[in-house]
Amino acid sequence: MSAGNNSYDKGNRFNTYNTKEAKELQVGFVGNPNSGKTTLFNAYTGAQLKVANWPGVTVEKKEGAFKYHNHIYKLVDLPGIYSLTSYTIEEKVSRQYILSDEVDVIVDVADASNLERNLYLTLQLIEMGKPVVLALNMMDIIEERGMEIDLHRLPEILEIPVIPVSARKKTGLDILMHTVSHHKGVLPNPHVVVYSDLIEDKIIKIEERLKARDPDIYNPRFYAIKLLENDLDIMENCPVDVSDIVDRSYETDIINQKYDFIEELIEEVLVNKQEKAMLTDKVDRILTHKVFGIPIFLGIMGLVFLLTFTLGDGIKGVFEGWLESFSEGAADALLAINAGPILTSLIVDGIIAG
Repeated sequence: MSAGNNSYDKGNRFNTYNTKEAKELQVGFVGNPNSGKTTLFNAYTGAQLKVANWPGVTVEKKEGAFKYHNHIYKLVDLPGIYSLTSYTIEEKVSRQYILSDEVDVIVDVADASNLERNLYLTLQLIEMGKPVVLALNMMDIIEERGMEIDLHRLPEILEIPVIPVSARKKTGLDILMHTVSHHKGVLPNPHVVVYSDLIEDKIIKIEERLKARDPDIYNPRFYAIKLLENDLDIMENCPVDVSDIVDRSYETDIINQKYDFIEELIEEVLVNKQEKAMLTDKVDRILTHKVFGIPIFLGIMGLVFLLTFTLGDGIKGVFEGWLESFSEGAADALLAINAGPILTSLIVDGIIAG
């Protein structure tokens, strides 16, 4: 599916409205490393960004702002992460920010060409219970591979808005921010993933205990899941004892069941995946064959060495000859303009030869 052709251009829309009349939205950009998150963030903020560190840690914090229609968008580029556990500083920083009252809407930037890997973070964000908009980036790669993502079925399953964008081509950005502006206060359904009966029963028991201790607790399901995963940060701050319910860490079970859900989702929303998988399977069957695999490997390695020491040496000789001629020409030119020996040595022996 295409990301659309309505490219983003601040143009005359920037500062169209009076600041006092504009509504302010705090938007957090989160996503896997190399998902195009920072590129998308920069497409909105341009040079109007502030770089600092999160309080108390050396993790970089990028903030930017722009005004579009009747909203002032304050954007925060969160560290690239794969999940919302508490194993790394980046994960802790991102989770603390999302759970805080600072953020109004989370924009989850996902690499559409690696949807299966990126959706794990999406499911965790949904379980946190904050407003989430999924921005599917790199849709052009999906098209190049001859595949399509069902953009009607995917938001139906996840129960959150899904907007195709291209950070590199700056397409779909207007639609994304329009969706963000209308999604403040719209909470996702944290029960999108239904776990096994054993885990769901334990989640319900922990939720009841958390609500009894604090009736106003925000999204107890998220905290119940994290307690079942023996998340250290949540356990340290947990106001109730659940040791009689959590007899072991259920983190592996929860991870596996999330990926089972993602696998079923991918089968439903990714069109023509099987055709691509069949092609790679055919290649794999040949290259990893128990009889022909080793001869093919040795043949490929022999070809690499052949190209390196025959074709490579030839290219190196031509390049060295050209470089020598260029170096001599540069030396003659510097001599003609009476350049000093230090400058000549710097350019000829340092820059060119280097």
